[in-house]
Amino acid sequence: MTIHYKDKSLASLKDTLRASAFIRRVLLSPPALFCGVFAIFYLFIFWNLHFISARDPTSFFFDAGLAYEKEYSLKRIEEAETCLKDANRLERPERSVGQVPKLCVGVATVARRGQQYVGLTVGSLLAGLSTTERQDVFLNLLIAHTTPSQHPAYAEQWVELLPDRVLQYNDDTATMEKIRMWEADGWYRNKTIYDYTYLLGNCYDTGAEYIAMLEDDTLAVEGWFSKAMGALQDVKTNMRTRSQAERWIYLRLFYADELLGWNSEAWPRYLLASFVIWATVTGSMMWVRRKLRRDVQSTFTPVAIATSGVVIPTFIVLFFMAGKQTVMPIREGISVMNKYGCCSQGFIFPRSIIPDFLACTDLTTDWLVDMMIEKIANQEGWTRWVTVPSLLQHIGATSSKGYGFDADQLPVGNDPLQLDDSGNNKDAKHISLNDNGNKKASPKAASEAIAGGQRLAPKSVTNLWRSRPCLRQGAVSLARHAPFSVYSSQRGSVPDFAFVFDIDGVLVRSSRLIPGASESLNFLQSNQVPFLLLTNGGGRHESQRVTELSKSLGVKLDTSMFVQSHTPFADLVHTENMKDKCILVVGGDSGLCRDVAQQYGFTNVITPGDIYAAHPETWPFSKNFGSYYSEFAKALPKPINPGSPQDSLKIDAIFIYNDPRDWGLDLQLILDLLLSKEGILGTYSAKNGNRSLPNNGYLQDGQPPLYCSNADLLWAASYHLSRLGQGGFHAALDGVWNAITGGPHEGAHLHKIVIGKPFKVTYEFSERKLLKHRDSLFVNGGASPLKRVYMVGDNPESDIRGANTFESPHGIEWISLLTRTGVYKARPGSTPRWQPREIVDDVKAAVQYALKDSAWTSPILE
Repeated sequence: MTIHYKDKSLASLKDTLRASAFIRRVLLSPPALFCGVFAIFYLFIFWNLHFISARDPTSFFFDAGLAYEKEYSLKRIEEAETCLKDANRLERPERSVGQVPKLCVGVATVARRGQQYVGLTVGSLLAGLSTTERQDVFLNLLIAHTTPSQHPAYAEQWVELLPDRVLQYNDDTATMEKIRMWEADGWYRNKTIYDYTYLLGNCYDTGAEYIAMLEDDTLAVEGWFSKAMGALQDVKTNMRTRSQAERWIYLRLFYADELLGWNSEAWPRYLLASFVIWATVTGSMMWVRRKLRRDVQSTFTPVAIATSGVVIPTFIVLFFMAGKQTVMPIREGISVMNKYGCCSQGFIFPRSIIPDFLACTDLTTDWLVDMMIEKIANQEGWTRWVTVPSLLQHIGATSSKGYGFDADQLPVGNDPLQLDDSGNNKDAKHISLNDNGNKKASPKAASEAIAGGQRLAPKSVTNLWRSRPCLRQGAVSLARHAPFSVYSSQRGSVPDFAFVFDIDGVLVRSSRLIPGASESLNFLQSNQVPFLLLTNGGGRHESQRVTELSKSLGVKLDTSMFVQSHTPFADLVHTENMKDKCILVVGGDSGLCRDVAQQYGFTNVITPGDIYAAHPETWPFSKNFGSYYSEFAKALPKPINPGSPQDSLKIDAIFIYNDPRDWGLDLQLILDLLLSKEGILGTYSAKNGNRSLPNNGYLQDGQPPLYCSNADLLWAASYHLSRLGQGGFHAALDGVWNAITGGPHEGAHLHKIVIGKPFKVTYEFSERKLLKHRDSLFVNGGASPLKRVYMVGDNPESDIRGANTFESPHGIEWISLLTRTGVYKARPGSTPRWQPREIVDDVKAAVQYALKDSAWTSPILE
């Protein structure tokens, strides 16, 4: 029995050893070793592709969290914001007579819901440019609203200082009704094409060799200009090697990587290529097998089967999973991209193509701008180039195109700049490209659009493309961009003098036109002599006043040539970080000054009427104004609660925008704030009257600063005698302050920040604006330095005093001319305290004097 047991154990051991030997032979066989090495190698590649292809949006291994890191983007945004903040300190480009810019950059901007990006676009374009590069770049900014003040950026300081020219629509063009209709209906596709083509035409007028058209939500890389110029030179060199008949339409500065992946319409080509690779390798292995010895064939055959059945297919799958931009990246430099380019964030056009391109545009189509451009390029056979890596990033998260695009328009981008958290184009999967390289919505996207209530254009609109040939009449197309309020110099020389006119008492008196005013301004405008309107008036937004004055004077005016007393307040939104501070705005009719402040960018504005409506006990003598205040008063952000100061209304700054209407209420509230603790209404500072403190303790406890916009004691109204102006209110405030505190005699000074004429800050602001406006008139450069400015006014204490005492930082001579049509009245034996260069009868006589003084030859104002 024992022997039998041992035999069974021995047999079992032998079986185990035989099985182990078999397994060892299998595992160590060439086919098994081959498969093992392949598996390890495949897993190694698979793992590494998680890092190699993480930034490739066409890859299975794409990692949005890693791809959209904001490292470089934040750096460029910070540089752009610094450029905007320092706009008033940047040097203006000085171009010599006849100097033409190399590149005109056109940016059309409309208000978006939420964040506005146009400032970052402009800032990133200008940040880091050398002096020479800035001279070579002419920046055209179009505020694409029939009411420009609707754009949140309209009143920002950089708009006046950074662009070379700011374009607006004119009110008197036949096209304005159509533009208003597009705005009202929300059909922004047509309007976008309209804005694009007119801005392109205006850039063409500058004479620039190249024209860049950028969207208002892009961010430029550092050194974009030199890189773009280098790429354009490469395009020019490459085109010389091609047929003379071949033309190119643009150099693309931005492209979307996710649309440069494996396109579904190319699957037959991909399948064929995969089959050819499989068949070639498999066929080669079969041929090799036939050449091998029979004993080697038995080893090679399993390896060949594994290679053909597993290795080649899995590597082909991995190839496509890696992403097209990983395995077949676009080479750096310039490349032809006649298909699959997206979108219209940035193109540079050669000047020579513009007339023919504009002749092919169609405002009746429902295409988007990039679709229209691609359609025309395909139709005409024009080559399209791209520079790699891209020079722009798309940072906008909200579209301006209307009809369903707002929800879907998310930024797309590529490697040179990392996108922010909103940068992932989640809807890219619903967009494909047709054979012509144009976007087409997938059925899913179309059904979603209809379900979402979007209004789609009728098919007959798109069919216009097929029936409309290009006109090939560039001159006709270029003649269409008259709607913008700019004009170009056609004279051989540029005047080295300009005018600044007061309004009330010089051009108009109350609402009546002063004789010679319209004739004089039209003469200057038709002869391209720059002028600016500078008034101590206000109370309404600049755009509204300009519209009214244009009609009454019969002269085309825009806000680039107009300054009111409170216009410089707009700068404080940024320079003093007052955007979200609670400010009290005093003066003007109803709530109009609140509207002006909000259009300037202040977001937390209250008026004395708001306070009185909520707390009529603050001034018991305004009962007769109760119904007046109820028409425009708004709820206060906090009540007046002296028992709990932390919960009480706190004012951070006081602004007198215009002449107060209810002097008693306004004086009382301003005094309450000047005597308060930290601007909290209903409190009284314990430091007031403390003689051990500076200013006897007054204004030493965080009280809000007081800004006044106009110091005119008198102004010319419709009454035959001058009337008290805002300066009269200042005097009343000073008197009450002195009575309460003891005034300067007791060491208690009332500190006010006063702007308007005759103060230096207003003249500096106006001179900058005049120079900016002058540059915009002469788009080909060529404006010699401005030497003289003739200030024409009717008030010796503001107009004449301001011009006489102003020392221009640009070395410009200011010459004062006093008219007899306003405040100043000649009386026997009396002379103005501030003497002008000349006293004249009216504005026409002032212009005639200045023309003669400047040796103006012809024509003559008679």
